[in-house]
Amino acid sequence: MRKKKVFFGMSILFLLAFSTSQWVVDTTDPAISFYFVKNKVAGTVGDFSGTVQWDAEQPERSMMQGSVKVETLKTGNFIRNLHLRTNTYFDASTHPEMHFKSTKVQRKGKGYEVQGDLTIKGIKKSNRFDFEVIGNELVGKTQLNTQDFNISINKLRADNEVTVEIRFPIQK
Repeated sequence: MRKKKVFFGMSILFLLAFSTSQWVVDTTDPAISFYFVKNKVAGTVGDFSGTVQWDAEQPERSMMQGSVKVETLKTGNFIRNLHLRTNTYFDASTHPEMHFKSTKVQRKGKGYEVQGDLTIKGIKKSNRFDFEVIGNELVGKTQLNTQDFNISINKLRADNEVTVEIRFPIQK
């Protein structure tokens, strides 16, 4: 009888140890893409450095922060890439990185809402990413207006909308 209780107790401990809701999020090489809506220009940005601590069961315990290098901005057009890095737009020489740091994470439907501070060209603005799990990836999307960061690609404010997507591989 005592052996059964010990076995049962050890089985419970084993299950608890391996049923954690903490996910391993691979931040070594996330896929980060953007799309300038008006101009129909897609691109990527890379050289990500940062950390993500993710708790699917208690998302309020989650945290993410990271930076990307402006010089890695790629649109498929070498001349446009160079132009976007100048002080007219992203000003890579003065502001070499873009940063995001979460301030609040919460469940939203089947996904997660991540509020945080996004800093581009030295200007910090509140921003929200909506994340969902797709297969073995944690996928976040946001929309922003480049004029909020003193970057005017087009004259009209409405024509400066950009969608951003980030994909982190995860292990549950």
